[in-house]
Amino acid sequence: MDGRSGKILGHKSEKGGIVMEKLFYEERTGKYHRTLKAAKAVAKSAYVSRVWKEGDRLLGKELIFAYGEQLGAIKSADRNIERKLNSNGKSEAK
Repeated sequence: MDGRSGKILGHKSEKGGIVMEKLFYEERTGKYHRTLKAAKAVAKSAYVSRVWKEGDRLLGKELIFAYGEQLGAIKSADRNIERKLNSNGKSEAK
């Protein structure tokens, strides 16, 4: 959320008639961000995950930044989330 408007900003993707938002989630603050840079800037030791959401429902989540280091690429996280969603039908990925 951007705090001012209450709307979630981010990259939207439509697949099979489902609109998904691809965002970055900072674990310690519990806030969503549109960019990795914004999510990392929140705290010196930020824990940032790539998340896919459909409305208020979390579809998938992959940790990509922790302990001041990049743990994986955004593209890889997106691939992993997509793979989990495809293997689970449309159930929540963990």
